Amino acid sequence: MTKTKSSLYLSQAEKYWLDGDVKSARLAFSDAKDECLKNGDTRGVADALVRSGDMEMSLGRVDEAKEAYVSALSLLLLDFDSQSLSAEIKLKLAQIAVDRNETEETERLLDQAEALFDETDNRTGLARVAEMRGTLLMAKGDCETALPFYRKAALLYEQENNTLKEAVVLRTVSRLYMSLNRMDQAHDALEKSMALFRENGDLLGEAGALTAVGVLRTTIGDYMLAARAFRKAIMLYGKLGHVPGEGEATFYLARVEAMSGGAESIKNAVKDYKRSIFLLDGVFWPELVAKAKQEMERLEKVSAASEN
Repeated sequence: MTKTKSSLYLSQAEKYWLDGDVKSARLAFSDAKDECLKNGDTRGVADALVRSGDMEMSLGRVDEAKEAYVSALSLLLLDFDSQSLSAEIKLKLAQIAVDRNETEETERLLDQAEALFDETDNRTGLARVAEMRGTLLMAKGDCETALPFYRKAALLYEQENNTLKEAVVLRTVSRLYMSLNRMDQAHDALEKSMALFRENGDLLGEAGALTAVGVLRTTIGDYMLAARAFRKAIMLYGKLGHVPGEGEATFYLARVEAMSGGAESIKNAVKDYKRSIFLLDGVFWPELVAKAKQEMERLEKVSAASEN
């Protein structure tokens, strides 16, 4: 299939963007818009504006990005077939409003995006709106109110058979349940999340879910199953070469071993604290390194005192 001249300009613009040649990218995006205007392709102009706006956002030029998004939106106002794109733009503008702490503007844009996604029966779009609402409430510490939005998002992703996104949302659902001390429901959400990550071949997601299972099991005092979950997570992170994840899971394993008691467990805990410090120091995670050192030193003092 032969590419149109405007699509060639867009491809070139994105290549320049990827290569870090922003000046050439802007010129190519402008050429793409001009070509679409010449052909009366309003949707094409809007698409070029959105993609150029995305580039400006990635460069931290928020005002320029917003200007591009608003211009694109104005072109699509009377185009029913472009409602999903209009909704996408409103979500982008809502994120800018969130970053600027513009609460009323955020709510207005989310309401508009939700209405457009609903009109076009775009359940993935509706799920993303629900996620965003949940995230805003979580940031305020309102876990009880945030939970239904995340559950709605998970259900919509399930209906669309987007199992990977469902897995990600379920992991957040489990965290909310944990914060509300609803451990059985948290565990069920994590188990399903882990199964979906595994089904998608997402080893990193599965390792993250295993770490969360370990934290949950630690919270309820089931140290044996917690340690088992952390060891599986460490194995997966190691296989992937994901040092931060491996270091974090090793830290939590050391903590569980320290809680388990017994000379052998304490010995293993010290060894794993040292391992976590080595891993986390290498990825510049000073807060967790400091915590690991503090807990290891306290454990060593307790161990030395008991031997004396």
